[in-house]
Amino acid sequence: QVSSGEGVSLSGADWFACSHSALLGGADDTPEKVAEIGRAMASPNTSLPTECVPAVVPGTVLTTLLSNRSFGPNITAENIYFEDNLSKIPDINVTGPLFYTYWFRSVLDVRLGRRPPANTTCAPPPSLRVSFRSVNYRADVFINGKIAKGTTPSLGMFRRFSFAVPAPP
Repeated sequence: QVSSGEGVSLSGADWFACSHSALLGGADDTPEKVAEIGRAMASPNTSLPTECVPAVVPGTVLTTLLSNRSFGPNITAENIYFEDNLSKIPDINVTGPLFYTYWFRSVLDVRLGRRPPANTTCAPPPSLRVSFRSVNYRADVFINGKIAKGTTPSLGMFRRFSFAVPAPP
């Protein structure tokens, strides 16, 4: 639990990565389906699908897959460049982008204060600023089952962005 005004790192434990293809469950990859998955994954009441694996944060999808030995028991981040290990990792040009498209999820309990009445001279409401230091390649950010305002994705390698999470009304 974090109070407003405190800093908290979202790095480390309690992150999970879930394959977008597995979450689609054979459905077409439409914007509506992506939004539906995002709402479900961002809801603290949704249990994680069995396809989800512990994620490495900070890290990439590849870092997470290597950490979970997804390409075989002997291929890890520590030995990816040994012998012919790198050739055993599927190329995105062959698999297509969905192979490396994952949802990362963590649950954080944050308590923000309520907004003051409109006609008062109270201090501005507390809020929380969420900052991403390096998004690789795109991020759709959901909070409590809704897309976070100010997070319209732009594409790019190792992109930084931040947005405010306002206090509840």
